[in-house]
Amino acid sequence: MDRQIDYYLRYVANRFRRVRYAWILTAIWLFLALFILMAVNDPETRGRISWFWLSAIGVAALIWGLNRFSFRNRDWIAHRVEGVHPDLRQQLITSLQPETPHTSSFLRTELMEKTIQHARSNDWGLAVPSKAMATAWIVQFLSLAFACFASWSVVTGNPVSKQSAVEPPSQQKREQSIVVEPGNIEVERGSDVVVSARFQGDVPETTWLSQKVLNGDTTSDKSPMNRSMSDPVFGGYLRNVAADTKYRIESELGSSEEFTIQVFDYPSLVRSDASITPPEYAKQEPRTIEDTRRVSVAEGASLKWTCFVNKPLQTAELVDEKGETVPLVTSADDPLRLEAAFVIDESKQWSVRLTDDRNRSAKFDDKLIAKVIRNNAPEIKLARAQDMRVSPLQEVPLQATVRDDFEVKRSGITVTVGSNEASESELTPNPSKAGKLELSHLVDLEKLGAEPDQLVSYFFWAEDIDREGQVRRVEGDMFFAEIRPFEEIFREGESPSASQQRQQQQQQSQAGQQSEELAEQQKQIISATWNILRRETGKNRTPNFKKDVEVLRESQSDLLEKTAQLEESIRDEKSASYLKELQSSMGQAIEALESASNESSLESLRDALSQERKAYESLLKLRAREFNIVRQQQQRNQRNNSRSSAQQNRQEQLEQLKLDEQENKYEEEQKAEEQETTPQREARQVMSRLEELARRQKDLNEQLKNIENAIREAKTEEQKKELEEQLQRLREDQEEMVRDTDELLERMNQEENRQTMQQAREQVEQAREQLQQSAKALAQNQTSPALSSGTRAERQMDETREQMREESSSQMEQTMRDLVQQAKELERKQKELTENLKPKEDGSSRRNSADEENASALRPEGTEENAPSQQQAWRNQKQKLNQLLDAVQDTVTQAESSEPLLAEQLYDSFREAKQDGVDKRLDQIPLLLNRGLEDMADRMANEASEGIRKLREGVEKASENVLGNEQESLRRALKEIDNARNQLEQEIRDRDPSTSSANERSSSDPNARQSQEPSDRPAGSNQDPSLPPNSETNRESTRGQQARDDARGESDPNRGQPSQQPNQDPNANPTQPRDASSPNPDQDPNQPNSEQPGQNRNSEEQPNRQQQTQGTRPNRSGSPGQRTPDSDRTQRENEGIRSLQDEVAGPGTPRINREARLGERRAAPLTGEDYRNWTDALRDVEELVTDQELKGDVARIRESAREMRAEFKRHSKEPQWDLVRRLIAEPLGRLREQVNEELLRKAAEKNSLVPIDRDPVPSTYQRQLDRYYENIGSGVAR
Repeated sequence: MDRQIDYYLRYVANRFRRVRYAWILTAIWLFLALFILMAVNDPETRGRISWFWLSAIGVAALIWGLNRFSFRNRDWIAHRVEGVHPDLRQQLITSLQPETPHTSSFLRTELMEKTIQHARSNDWGLAVPSKAMATAWIVQFLSLAFACFASWSVVTGNPVSKQSAVEPPSQQKREQSIVVEPGNIEVERGSDVVVSARFQGDVPETTWLSQKVLNGDTTSDKSPMNRSMSDPVFGGYLRNVAADTKYRIESELGSSEEFTIQVFDYPSLVRSDASITPPEYAKQEPRTIEDTRRVSVAEGASLKWTCFVNKPLQTAELVDEKGETVPLVTSADDPLRLEAAFVIDESKQWSVRLTDDRNRSAKFDDKLIAKVIRNNAPEIKLARAQDMRVSPLQEVPLQATVRDDFEVKRSGITVTVGSNEASESELTPNPSKAGKLELSHLVDLEKLGAEPDQLVSYFFWAEDIDREGQVRRVEGDMFFAEIRPFEEIFREGESPSASQQRQQQQQQSQAGQQSEELAEQQKQIISATWNILRRETGKNRTPNFKKDVEVLRESQSDLLEKTAQLEESIRDEKSASYLKELQSSMGQAIEALESASNESSLESLRDALSQERKAYESLLKLRAREFNIVRQQQQRNQRNNSRSSAQQNRQEQLEQLKLDEQENKYEEEQKAEEQETTPQREARQVMSRLEELARRQKDLNEQLKNIENAIREAKTEEQKKELEEQLQRLREDQEEMVRDTDELLERMNQEENRQTMQQAREQVEQAREQLQQSAKALAQNQTSPALSSGTRAERQMDETREQMREESSSQMEQTMRDLVQQAKELERKQKELTENLKPKEDGSSRRNSADEENASALRPEGTEENAPSQQQAWRNQKQKLNQLLDAVQDTVTQAESSEPLLAEQLYDSFREAKQDGVDKRLDQIPLLLNRGLEDMADRMANEASEGIRKLREGVEKASENVLGNEQESLRRALKEIDNARNQLEQEIRDRDPSTSSANERSSSDPNARQSQEPSDRPAGSNQDPSLPPNSETNRESTRGQQARDDARGESDPNRGQPSQQPNQDPNANPTQPRDASSPNPDQDPNQPNSEQPGQNRNSEEQPNRQQQTQGTRPNRSGSPGQRTPDSDRTQRENEGIRSLQDEVAGPGTPRINREARLGERRAAPLTGEDYRNWTDALRDVEELVTDQELKGDVARIRESAREMRAEFKRHSKEPQWDLVRRLIAEPLGRLREQVNEELLRKAAEKNSLVPIDRDPVPSTYQRQLDRYYENIGSGVAR
């Protein structure tokens, strides 16, 4: 190596050494200052400051000597110089290489001279920037000055006298008094105590707070106190006082007396176990549920609550909702164990009231809840619950389902043929899913000797054990089978015109087909009598027995009077004898009913039932044997529930006949509106809760893993103590998980869910046991067992949710959701890739035509930086398309047998995508981009985009057969969000003091009240009241509403033609427009109006009501048809009998709407009892929306509400309402806007205007067409 080069390299190395040594000195001076400051409060170490300085200087000298031997690697230094001076071009590094025999001396000499010349003309020292060196030495000098200042402060401070240095502060003479607050106090265990000391006289420089825990440990702990500005007051802080403690104030001027802090605990319920002994009829084993506060028990079960408290108590009792008190008895073995036993007959909720010897009550009232499972009678449901018309030789298969809460002992069927004795058969049930029993029986009418015109009645029955241990028999509804004659003649008549049909209907309604109507009314009387017999199972009659029997007697008497009208139409003697038998049977039935009413006798009622059956058989014998039939279009369009069972059976028989005249096949498709049943909603709610619990347990397990690792690495006591506090919080969260699981089990054990969720409930109970074990392990600070149990619980809940999902919803639904999502994602990516191919505004990404002509047809690879990534993106797009097509093909194969319509529509979309060659175009686009043919690639991309769009639309259209209409789901979600917002805002107005005071001020101002009154704003009626009137959201909402109105007006052929009411003038203008200020916001904008001009609009019509055809229009004058007094009386009697049937058959009244029940009191979703319903509504919203971001927003709102609800339940403290607005109310408002925008977008896409009678422009010529219109619009001749 050349000596001059070595000199310059040593110069650079010295600069590196100086920078390193400066930083080392900085660290030495900072450590020295730290040790000096630590010696301020220790008088013994104050005299050692000089030794600290000597040690620091010695260490600095030693490091200086060692630092001289650093940075001796010339190659490393040469690389740093080359990095600063790239113009050396590796000359310095080459010159450092050893000389070899083959090296040219001339070239090496030239290299050395150039390198030395560069060193002379350039500063190699820049390898270490001067700024870095100056910074290091400035920081070093500042650190040295700080160490000197610390030493000076300690040396020149107020020294402690020799006496004080020898004698402890407690033995010094106090020169002034010290006022200490709070003095001797009692605090709750774990509380923080603030101590203040006021000095009267001289004020010391430093003051210490000395504390000593009275647990046998004689060591004391001192902590410095802070002075409050210039006041003679010092403050200290005792954190987390967990035991009795003594404390005092110490200073160099003296110390205060000792004060005592006594800790106490409020009475609290630590754990509650439930021991359940089921009754004998339940056939269940006794069990004990640990650490629970919610149980479900059978009616009559013995329940014993075992409560564990935190300390011995003076009184402990359970208080139920009625105010009844049950004492909790202290166990003889353990004073912290309290017990109370009950026999549960009804659901109860107890409040635990605890009081200690100092009359302290619990801070929070814990609740114990016992839900009673009623021992209801078995439920019997027939597979085909209707009457039949059968032949005497027919074998009639009958099937029924029996469901009981616990166990069915016996079951069977009773069949009665004519006036014969009832035949009872015991059946062996076949068990099925969800605790059901399937019963089946074949009635051989020929073997039973059935004859034409006889009546066969049958009913299923089941027996179980009631609460008293007695056999309880339940009989199902009675149904009838009419034995039809062997010969019935049907003649085909000439099809009448529309006017003739109306005339025939009027004649039929006036004549009433008396025999058929009498038979139908007699059947209703028989059913009502049977229902009364089923109801009166006890020893004493019910209060309504006499009244109901009297109604039956009156109905039978009226029916007897009507039989006199049949005498005019009877001509033969045989029919006259049947009529006499009919009147005789009805008369005997009336006498028996009268006797039953007077004597309250069931035997007389059974005799009446027998005579009623005979009367019905006589009516069957009077039926016609020959029929003249024609096919009428209205018969297929006017089927409703008012038609009798006999007429329905006869109509089914007529429809099997082959008539010459063909029916009109041009009818509109009618679809029944799909309603979500209660079991489906309950299953969805349970699955949502299982998903939430599994997610929360997963998060808790992750935190537990982190804490477990941190405990292994913790070294100091402070770190371990902090980790123990975190474990305590996790244990509380785990216990809350157990409570939530109990609440879920209570919901799954409800009457409507008990049978259907039996298997899932057992699995959730297993998961609950794992959660309980995890909570126990956390209470003992055993993290590994807690983590194992928590992981098993999480896995169990995930498996249960997945199993319920597969059972409650079809796998095809999830498959179609995935296909729709894949198709949407594919189209979105296609649009993004196509946009990237578009030319930039400045045209930089495209070459002009001249360049294209001169350019080569083949472009070498790598000419553009983004070319490889762009080509790979198109290859990935083609791969995703193939995956989607393969999934569609697999779905078609799976759905061929179960969903043929779905399979056909999916296959059409698949075939069209293949015929359009979308995959081939995606293959060609990367090749075209590689050759620089961007225009052709752009056209290919547009064609592929069109094909992908068609594929997406086809998949969505096919999915509607399985998933339903997305617009209806969004409307339901919007309605649920509005209800949730209204309830939350109502609670904020009622509970927030700031809002209440603002409302009071506004109500006291008459101008403010006037301004708050609503005004009629037809155009803005749909605006969100939570937004400003001129906000962009409200303007969009108004425009969306107008768009929906326009779409409704175009799709409604009868828009502007209101129906005529009965009191409306028939000569009024029929084209009078409808009031445009009251549109129906819930109506589907694309749904055509199915009502005729003569019909009345009724929003309460059933979804499956048929349209009236041309031949069945009502009278335009609006006057009702003529009706005879007999027909009016017949209708009243039928309605009275039907109402009596509903009354005696059991509960059949519709449920009261939940909103109506909640309307009687103020809604309080966060602080009241409405939280569960409120969160259920949000879960419904989460299931109804399909966008993942919206789902995430709903989940975050629910989680925020859950945390605030938990804080309210835990501390009984009002929520921070400003936080409620920010985390719940405002996100709900934004969510409402997003869902509304999504609904408007979906409606706009579906109702967009399209050209009529014009084929769309092919995508190949779309660009030329756009350019053509641009040229025309510019006005420049070309």
